[in-house]
Amino acid sequence: MPGLEDPEPLLSPVDPIEEKKSLLEVLSVGTSASSMERERGEFSIPPKPATVTLDLLWDLMASIGQFVKEADGRYKKVEAEMQSLNLKAKDHFKDFGKRLSEVEKTTAQVQMVNVKMIKDLGSQSKRLESLENYTRHLNLRFLNFPRALGEDIQSTLKKFFLENLKFEESKLPIVNKAYFLTKMERRIKGNQLGVLENLTLFIESSAIEILGRGTLLVSFVIEKDISNVMRAYFQNSTENFYGQLVKIFPDFARPTQLRRQEFIKLRPQVVALGYTFVLRYPCRCLIKG
Repeated sequence: MPGLEDPEPLLSPVDPIEEKKSLLEVLSVGTSASSMERERGEFSIPPKPATVTLDLLWDLMASIGQFVKEADGRYKKVEAEMQSLNLKAKDHFKDFGKRLSEVEKTTAQVQMVNVKMIKDLGSQSKRLESLENYTRHLNLRFLNFPRALGEDIQSTLKKFFLENLKFEESKLPIVNKAYFLTKMERRIKGNQLGVLENLTLFIESSAIEILGRGTLLVSFVIEKDISNVMRAYFQNSTENFYGQLVKIFPDFARPTQLRRQEFIKLRPQVVALGYTFVLRYPCRCLIKG
């Protein structure tokens, strides 16, 4: 109409040649981006073209849709693999749990067997100790007992019974056997001729030649003789025999000896408290108030 101007078009006219170039640029960028995205599993927005049209937007949306579709496929594949690994992990965990239960069961059985073996071993040890003490109950140990030159053990032992323990000839204990357990300590000789004052002293000192001293194990025939010898020893324990003290102890198994020593160590403390300390055969400690 005259006097009225045509309104300005909403979209400026686009040169078809320029539009084709822009489309080719977007497609080339989208294609290269799509290949890189497939390799890296990522999506990036292509650079903005000089002119944006609906066709370009459509192609961009189509590219995004294709990427989403491929990403969804990859996600489903990873999800399937994760589920498979999860199932395998569960199976391994169940198998591990079964093996662990078997190990715990076996360990408990082994522990029960070990406890039983330890108890049996302790019981057997006590039985063996009791049997050993029984086989030794007729024996006595004479510590620091001398061995005289030209005199057998039986004769020296008889002299000890008569002179030190004050036995009568008719009531001497009956000895089954007697022998030394340890190597005897040799007596160190000096130049006796140089120190003797006279011939009489020399004759008296050399009348009995002591070859050595050791532990003499004496086995008796009857148990009553054991009690008589120990009673006589306690009554005459301070008298020397051939110049030195001889101590007498019962013959026990090694474990019994160790326990008796521990009990004997406690005796002074018990007596100091005003109690009576009694050590019974073979190793039974009684404390009386």
